[in-house]
Amino acid sequence: MAGREDHNQPHSHDPPCGPRDSISRDRSDDKEALARRDSNGKPHWKPAPAAESHEDRYNKIKHELQVSGTKPVEFSSVEKLKRNQLVINEKKKIRLETKLDRLYVKVQAQLDSVLKQPPSTDPSSAPAQNTVSQTDLEPRLAQLQARFENTVSQTKFEPRLAKLHESITKWTEIHVQREIEALRQFVLERREPNNAEIQALRDSLGKERQKSQALQNKIEEGQRKSQSLEERLSQLERMYQTIKPTELQISSEVNKTVTAKVSGLEEKLNQCMTSTAETTEQLQSLEKQQSARPQTVVPVVPNLTAEVRHLQETIEMHKSTVEIYGRNVNSLKQQTIGDLEKATAHSSNDIQDLRALVEEQSSTIEDQGKKQKDLKKIVSYLQKTARDLAEKHNVLDSTVDRLCSDQADEHRVLDTAVARLRSSTENCTTEQQTLSSNMTSLNSSVKDKLQALDIQASELASLQVLVKHQQEKTDDLGRKLISISASSEEAPKLSSLQLSVKKQQKKSHELEETVASLERKISEQPLQDFKKLAGKIQEYPPATDLNRLLADYPSGKELKILITDIPRLKESISSLRARQTPPPPAPAPDSLMNRETMMQTLQPSFSQLETGIKGEMNGKMTDLFEKLLVFVKNEVADLESKFEDKLGNSNRQTKMVKELCDNLTTRNTEQTTKFDEAISVLGENVDKVRNESKACTDDLQYQITWLHDGLKNLSSKQWYDNVAKQIMSYIPAHFNVQLNGLVTRVSYLEDRVNDSENGNKRRRAANGSPLVTSGAR
Repeated sequence: MAGREDHNQPHSHDPPCGPRDSISRDRSDDKEALARRDSNGKPHWKPAPAAESHEDRYNKIKHELQVSGTKPVEFSSVEKLKRNQLVINEKKKIRLETKLDRLYVKVQAQLDSVLKQPPSTDPSSAPAQNTVSQTDLEPRLAQLQARFENTVSQTKFEPRLAKLHESITKWTEIHVQREIEALRQFVLERREPNNAEIQALRDSLGKERQKSQALQNKIEEGQRKSQSLEERLSQLERMYQTIKPTELQISSEVNKTVTAKVSGLEEKLNQCMTSTAETTEQLQSLEKQQSARPQTVVPVVPNLTAEVRHLQETIEMHKSTVEIYGRNVNSLKQQTIGDLEKATAHSSNDIQDLRALVEEQSSTIEDQGKKQKDLKKIVSYLQKTARDLAEKHNVLDSTVDRLCSDQADEHRVLDTAVARLRSSTENCTTEQQTLSSNMTSLNSSVKDKLQALDIQASELASLQVLVKHQQEKTDDLGRKLISISASSEEAPKLSSLQLSVKKQQKKSHELEETVASLERKISEQPLQDFKKLAGKIQEYPPATDLNRLLADYPSGKELKILITDIPRLKESISSLRARQTPPPPAPAPDSLMNRETMMQTLQPSFSQLETGIKGEMNGKMTDLFEKLLVFVKNEVADLESKFEDKLGNSNRQTKMVKELCDNLTTRNTEQTTKFDEAISVLGENVDKVRNESKACTDDLQYQITWLHDGLKNLSSKQWYDNVAKQIMSYIPAHFNVQLNGLVTRVSYLEDRVNDSENGNKRRRAANGSPLVTSGAR
C-alpha cells in the first residue's frame, strides 16, 4: 500500500529514486527485525550486520550536501530534499528528545512512588517491605506499560515501541530483582546479629520470668509460714481460754477457803474473849474476897497496935500487889485481844493483797491477750502486704519504688511492735525483780524479828528461872517459920526471917517490874506476820508461872493465922526471957491446929485453882496458837505455791512471746534481705537488658539510617541518571539505526501529508516523467 501510494502520488521536488530507496530500506529493516523474533514473538535485540545507523545516515547526508557545493548534481531538487531531510531529522530528533524527557520524568515519578517508601524502625518488617515493593512493581510496571502503549498508540510506532518497552521492562525487572536480592541478602546479613541479640533478649526475659516465679514461690512460703504462725496463735488462745476457767475456779476456791478460815478464826477469837472474860470475873471475885477479909479482922490485943498497923501496911502492900497483878492480867488480855485483832487485820490485808495480785495477774494475762491480738493484726497486715507484693511483682519497673516504701513502712511497724514487746518484757522482768527483792526483804525482816523474839524468850526463861529460885527460897522460909514456931529458942531468928521476907518481896517487885518492862517492849514492837504473833504468844509466861507467883505470896487465911499467932509468939518470947533457964514449953495445940487447918484449907483451893486455870489456859492457848500456826503456814504455803505458779506461767508466756518476737524479727529480716537481694538482682538484670537493648537499638538505628540513606540515593536524580546511562549502555546499537529510520519515514510521511494538503498531486508516467493531475487518481 505504501508503494502504490508512492507511485500514485509523485512530488515535483522529490528525486527519482530517493523515496523508493528509503522505503525499501525500511522494509528490509522490518523484515530483518521480524526474522530475529523467536517463537514466542519476543524480539532478539541483535545488531543487523548491514544496517546503517541514523547518525551515520545523518552524517552522510551532511557530507553529501557539503560536497554538492563543489560538484555538479544530477538533479537540482536532491540538494533541497537533503536539506529538508536534515531539518526534518533535526526536528524529529528534538521531538523525540522531548518525548524521552517526558518519559524519563514519568518513569522517575513511578520509580519514586515505588522505591521511595517511609523508613521502618522494626527490623522484622524490612523483608516484608522488600517483598511488598517487589510485588507492587508488577502492577505499576503494568500501568507504565499501559501508559507507554497509550502514548505509542498515538503515533505509528506501535510494534517497535512495544518491542522497546518490553526490552526496557525486562531489563528493569531483571535489574530491580537483582538489586532487591542484593538488598535482601544485605539485610539478612545485617539481621543475623540482630536475631542473636533478640534471642539473647528473649533468654534474659525468660530468666527474669524464672526469677519472678522464684520470688512468687518465696512469697507463698512466707504466706504459709504466716498461716502456721496464725495457727499457733490460735492454739495459744485456745490454751488461754481453757486455762482461764481453771484460774477462776482456783481463785473462787481460795476465796472460799480464806473466808471459811477467817470465820473460824473469828469464832475462836470470840471463844477466847469469853474465856478471858470468865477468868477476869473469877480474878475480880478473888480480889473482892481478899479485900473483904481484912475488914473483918479486928485487933485482938490492944497493946499490939503498932504491930497491927505494920501488918495492915503489909496487907495494903499485898492489896496493891494484887491490884498490880490484876492490871497486868487485864493489860495482857487487852494486848492479846489487840494482837489477835491486828493479826486478823493483817490476815485480811494479806488476803486483799493476794486478791490484788490475782487481779494483777489477770490484768497481765489480759494484756498478753491484747498483745497477741496486736500480733495477729500485725501478721494479717504482713499477709496483706505480701499479697500486695505478689500482685505488684508482675510490673517490676513501675513497682520497685513502691515495694521499697511499703517494706520500709512495714519495718517501721515491726520495729515499733518489737520495741513495745521488749518494753513490756522489760517491765515484767523489773516487776519480777521487785517482787523477788520484796520477798527477800520480808524474809530478812522476819528472820531478824524472830531472832529478836528468840533473845527475848531466852531472857524471859532466865527470869522464870530466877522466879523459881525465889519460890524455893520462900518455901524454905516457910519451913523455917514452922520450925521456929516449934522451938522457942529460935525466936530471935524471926526478925531475920522477916527481913529476908521483905528482901524477897523487894526482889519479887523488881522481877515484876522487869517483866512488865519486857511486856511493854514486846507490846510496843509492831506485828508484821503471823509467825511473830505466834512467837510473842509463846514468849508470854504461861498460867503455871502466874499461879506459882501467886502461890509464893501468903493468902488471906495465912495472914489471919499469922496475925492471931503473933501475940502468942510474943507471950512465949517474953515468958522465955523471964524464965531464961527452964526448958521451952511445948507448942500450943491451938497454933498447931490453926496452922494445920490453914494448910489443909489452902492446899485444895490452890491446887484446884492452879489445875483449872493451868488446864484451861494451856489447852485454849495451845489449841488456838497451833491452829493459827497451821492456818498461817498453810495459807503462806498456798500463796507461795500460787505465786510461784503464776510467776512460772508469766515467765513461760513472756518466753513464748519473746521467742515469737525473735522468730518474727528473724523471719522479717530474712524476707527483707531476700527481697533486697532479689530487687538488686532485678535491678542489675534490668540494667543489663537496658544496655543490651540500647546497643541493639543503636545498631538497628544505624542500619535504618543506612537503608534510608540508600533509599534517598535511589530517589536522587544522580541515581536516575546513572540508571538511564546504564540503560542506554545496554540498548543495542541497531536500535539507534531503527530509530533514525523511523524518524526519516515519519518525516517523509508528514511531508507528503503536508504537500498533499497544499496542491495537486503528481504521478509518474511509465517513462518516469511526472504527470500533473487535478488531485484525483
